[in-house]
Amino acid sequence: MIVRTMVTECDMTGKHYPSPVRGGGFLNQGATGRWCVTLWAGPEYLEDNDIAVSSREEAMAMIKEKGGHADF
Repeated sequence: MIVRTMVTECDMTGKHYPSPVRGGGFLNQGATGRWCVTLWAGPEYLEDNDIAVSSREEAMAMIKEKGGHADF
C-alpha cells in the first residue's frame, strides 16, 4: 500500500528535492502488526509507473480493518 505524503527524496530514483513535493510512502507491516513507511517515492516515479496512492484516511481504514496499527 502506498500513502500520499510529502517527500524530500525518491528512494527508487535517488532524486532529492530542494523542498517537499507531493509523493508517496510505501507502507509495510512488521512482525508486531505495526505499519510504517519503508520507502519514499517522488511524483515522477509514481506517474511514470502508473502507481495509485491512498489518502491517509483510506490507509488507516484498511489497516484498522486488518487489525494492525500505524506509525506514519
